[in-house]
Amino acid sequence: MAPFTPPPGFDVKTDSPYHYIPTPWICVTFISLFGATTFVHLVEAFYFRLWWLLPTVVLAGIGEILGWAARYWSSFSDGTLNTPFMIQICTTIIAPTPLLAAYFIILGRLIKQLGPQYSRITPKRYTVIFCSADVTALFIQAAGGGIASSSTDPTFGGDIMLVGIALQLVFLCLFLALGTEFFVRLIRDKPFRRSTKGIGNMIELGSTDKLVHSDSSFYAEGTSAGFSGKPRLPKDTAWFVRGALVSCVFLFVRAIYRLIELSDGWNGPVISTQWLFNTFDAAMVFLAMFILCLLHPGLLLDLKAQ
Repeated sequence: MAPFTPPPGFDVKTDSPYHYIPTPWICVTFISLFGATTFVHLVEAFYFRLWWLLPTVVLAGIGEILGWAARYWSSFSDGTLNTPFMIQICTTIIAPTPLLAAYFIILGRLIKQLGPQYSRITPKRYTVIFCSADVTALFIQAAGGGIASSSTDPTFGGDIMLVGIALQLVFLCLFLALGTEFFVRLIRDKPFRRSTKGIGNMIELGSTDKLVHSDSSFYAEGTSAGFSGKPRLPKDTAWFVRGALVSCVFLFVRAIYRLIELSDGWNGPVISTQWLFNTFDAAMVFLAMFILCLLHPGLLLDLKAQ
């Protein structure tokens, strides 16, 4: 490839949208890392027949690959071109959104499997509420990216993307709080008091109640006389929950970084510092995907029949 010659008088610190030149070997490294994990997730999705992983985790990986390919494009054009910059800013902001949707789906199914009486909201509503919020955040971020890429001044589009990230962060916090509450209540055997259909009063649903979930209610259907002790998570499920928590924390850190980056402006010190992006965006998303790759729901959870 012929050496690229920047325009006369070009100063990368002031004239490049990055304010630096992306390092080529770092770009190639993350293309390779995201490429490998995405391929493994694709194979695992087909092997375990968990098709919902395709529009979630696999799609997230493809978005990261495209973003880092655009950064690599910028690396051998000395960061002078605006097109690859806008491609990478849009794809790397949007890509983790479907990854979060996978966790929303998984937790809803785990709640249904382990004990909906320990959840503040029903499993069906859990998935619907959080996936709807995730899709809304995705569309807001995509709209902001489209406006930013088609305008000479990307500020307005960036502000819209900022709203999408903020919304995503709010629901991620709510997700972590409700998920933590569910597992704490499950382990301590502290079910919620719920009104049952056809019964006017409130009853306490304890660990000995057999529950069947309907569209909008819980039903008490007797007890298991031989049951004693508090419920325990199966070992494989416990390992998955630990990994999922760490993975979501990585995505939480990444969302905080993006919120700071965009609120700091297109010329601020945060967006102008390459190692911050590499560490708090790329590395966080990769680690989240890598953990899900190792502690895969197909390996540790029984979700096929749900």
